[in-house]
Amino acid sequence: MNWNFIYIFLLTEIVNSFRFTNTIMNINKKQSKIDKINGFYGLVGPNVDISKTNTLFELFTGDGIIQGVFLENGEINEISHIIQTEKIKYERQNGKFLNNMMLLPMYMFLNKMGMIPNIMGLANTAFLQIENKKYVLFERDLPYEITLDFERKRVETLKKVDIDYIEHFSAHSTVDRYNRVFSLEYNVLNNIVSLLHMNQDLGLIKKINVKTKYIPIIHDSYILSNSTIFTDSPLKMSLKHLIKGKIPVVFDNTKPTFIHEISRETGSKTTYQSNASFYIFHYADMRETDETIEILAPIYDELDFSALDINGKYRRLILDKETKTVEIQKNPELEKYNLDFPIKWRDSVILRNVENMRINGFIICRGLYVQRKIFLENLSICGEPQIYDDGTFSRIMCLGYDRDMNGYFILIDPENGKVFEFPLKMKTNIGFHSVFIKNNIKNK
Repeated sequence: MNWNFIYIFLLTEIVNSFRFTNTIMNINKKQSKIDKINGFYGLVGPNVDISKTNTLFELFTGDGIIQGVFLENGEINEISHIIQTEKIKYERQNGKFLNNMMLLPMYMFLNKMGMIPNIMGLANTAFLQIENKKYVLFERDLPYEITLDFERKRVETLKKVDIDYIEHFSAHSTVDRYNRVFSLEYNVLNNIVSLLHMNQDLGLIKKINVKTKYIPIIHDSYILSNSTIFTDSPLKMSLKHLIKGKIPVVFDNTKPTFIHEISRETGSKTTYQSNASFYIFHYADMRETDETIEILAPIYDELDFSALDINGKYRRLILDKETKTVEIQKNPELEKYNLDFPIKWRDSVILRNVENMRINGFIICRGLYVQRKIFLENLSICGEPQIYDDGTFSRIMCLGYDRDMNGYFILIDPENGKVFEFPLKMKTNIGFHSVFIKNNIKNK
């Protein structure tokens, strides 16, 4: 056997493969315009093995982890940082808490007694930026401040931020152009939602308590000019579920859903009633006229916290100010998809799609009209994307993985759907919300 020939053949193949890979990388860098994007893309989510996760409760209660990439003149530096919560620090010294629903009341009691940290202090859901300060959030706890080091390409946890008179801070809090912060907290035992108005240092300015019809598990709200909108969905307690070790909250699809509009000046409440039952995780857009309030959002007709296969339908809700009723408008084309995580792009909304338990791409809509469908055949998306738009070009940016669980940073041109993929050394995991923070350096 001619071993020299085999050696030369294998060496040639390796070199050609290396050249091919670098050619693709160079094409990606050039055509994707990644060298024009300087900053940090980060995705926060639960540090769980999604292949071994069977329920929404398990997913929602995973410890927070930030995965991301620092982008600088076309170079990609990847990071992964487990948020150093009080729970994580306690478990490092004393062993891990058992993730059992039956033990949750006891853990909550011990936390109230000051004996253990808040085991729901997970910092796994979303980011918030106020001026130069950055936070990660979970709606059953207070914010954790983090820092980004663009020079050393690092993310670090600084501290938990205690806020006087507030126990919980919404994962979907809003900062306006005056750096006023609007958030909420909810009390599931007393059916009360508290709207919070804070200054940029997270000092409480005003708190408005609102009584709800059902158990108020409010993930998102929408801030209008003078009022706040949130949805009151038919959720109720289930002792049967608690005994079985499941989350003891069930969705009753025989009851109507209400939408409340609260004046932030007077605290007065206007309630709109729908004949249908539904839940909203995220609002996409909202428009108010003298006669109506129009809401675009992914709507869930069913919700089971003990399962993972939930199905969001992108629809328009029309709230009639005279009749106080809710009309639901649908596009049959959009009803084919499982959509959520809406992000605005110019006059459009980009939504991720789930099919067969994987995020396989995006649908871009203007209103309920479908502008473009972008599906990835060989890659799955990890969570919420971000949109980069500098006025000359736009890119959808996200993390993903292939069938062998290799990680990727992905850029997509929303104008034509072209996909640019950049292999990462780290494995990427499922996430929730994301952030892109610019680093204002000069391009080479």
